[in-house]
Amino acid sequence: MAHNFQIGLPSFTLLKYLQFSPSVSYGMNWVFRKNEVEYDPEKDQVVTTLSDQFSTFGVMQNFSAGLSMSTRLYGMFNFGKRSKVEAIRHMITPSFGFSYKPELGTPMNGYMTYEYTDVNGIDRVYEYNKYSGLMYSPPSKGKTAALNFSFANNLEAKIKDAADSTGRGTQKIKLIDNLNLTGSYNFLADSMGMSNINISAGTTIFNKLGINGNIALDPYAIDPTGKRINKFHVLQTGKLARLVNASASLSFSLSGEGQGKGNDGIKDTGSSKKDSNAYGYVYYHPITGEYIPGGWLYYMNPNSPWSVSFNYTYSYGRSYTYANEQLQTKHNHTQTLGINGQIRITQALNINLNTGFDLTRMKLTTTQLSATYDLHCFSISVSWVPTGQWQSWSFRIAAKASALADLLQFKKASSFWDN
Repeated sequence: MAHNFQIGLPSFTLLKYLQFSPSVSYGMNWVFRKNEVEYDPEKDQVVTTLSDQFSTFGVMQNFSAGLSMSTRLYGMFNFGKRSKVEAIRHMITPSFGFSYKPELGTPMNGYMTYEYTDVNGIDRVYEYNKYSGLMYSPPSKGKTAALNFSFANNLEAKIKDAADSTGRGTQKIKLIDNLNLTGSYNFLADSMGMSNINISAGTTIFNKLGINGNIALDPYAIDPTGKRINKFHVLQTGKLARLVNASASLSFSLSGEGQGKGNDGIKDTGSSKKDSNAYGYVYYHPITGEYIPGGWLYYMNPNSPWSVSFNYTYSYGRSYTYANEQLQTKHNHTQTLGINGQIRITQALNINLNTGFDLTRMKLTTTQLSATYDLHCFSISVSWVPTGQWQSWSFRIAAKASALADLLQFKKASSFWDN
């Protein structure tokens, strides 16, 4: 049983431009089972068993507090009224925050030690948490007093509007939607208190093509065996930081606006009979031109709302292995193509398809076909994953009201969990 409390403290402003936001949170989880450990001489190892439900009562507590400050800075580059690009505006949003979390790796939160003597007569100490593996995880060890910082950037341009006949019209376009730099420093850490430096950027071209990228840099160096050490990378190599991972993605979307006037039994107010019935018969084969007695029934509604999005993702990761007295750097590359399509056949029926292709392994990624049907007070949902590790299907009918959704429902499914 979980209890979380967020104490809402009022934000305030200092010196007209500095906005401060304090926060305090407290959480408590009740548990009714625990892990019991015992040394097994036959196996020469510590064996963990889980007690029966409601055999014990334990409390795990979590606490944190913080204070953040943010403001905005503007810069303007003017090129004159006669230039096609009249001005470029740069907005920077710096943010600094201080967060504190006390030491929570205590016996109150389940952290215990078990002392025993093994079969060789050696005294050993086994550390464990008696509440681990339950529904709610225990809070992590270590106390934190960290300074968090971020710098968000936005770049816009004012250009002449070519469609304006007066020659005075302008329009704003975004050059860079966001360019962010984030990191933190833990003052209570024994060593290496600086976190990775994360840089992310994103923009949209022609309101269709989305471009995003991020990179993670480690300010600390590694030793000859590949282990992270308490020495800045710039002091050891002269380079500012060490690359940990990076990723980039491209996304492109197409959509068609429509009214969804399918003949699904729902009355379309103000629509003609011809518009509401979007089904028709085709009496000639589309390739051979052969006449088909009775015709084929086709769905022919040009007003159906639909959308299709394509995305490409590339990711890179770097790891180190030390073998045969040599340090080897492993470069991991992943590339995937993804497609997501959605169409609303009628006002009540919606169909979605999500699939992709792994260019590194040269095989399909998880493909899912799903559909939903609105029955006014109830809804029907169907999902099917035909192949792969997550192969499954499900069928569900449930009440739309949230208070009745868990009571009035029927569900049938088969998934990888059943195997």
